[in-house]
Amino acid sequence: MTQNNNSKKDEITRRAYALYLMRGCEHGRDMEDWFQATKELTDEPAGKSNETEGAQEAVATRADLRSAWPE
Repeated sequence: MTQNNNSKKDEITRRAYALYLMRGCEHGRDMEDWFQATKELTDEPAGKSNETEGAQEAVATRADLRSAWPE
């Protein structure tokens, strides 16, 4: 992954975490947060032509997101 891709992934991760916090730390909606953050921060909306790729990336980063969230 290039520097730019890492930066974008970090930005999406931070936005997904902010969405989680805004919902009052409600667990079980991490995929929804990831897709929403991706939609907000990329030119191509999440869930369109890259839905499968986006889902795979969300699953791959799920552990990263959860490790940052308070229990």
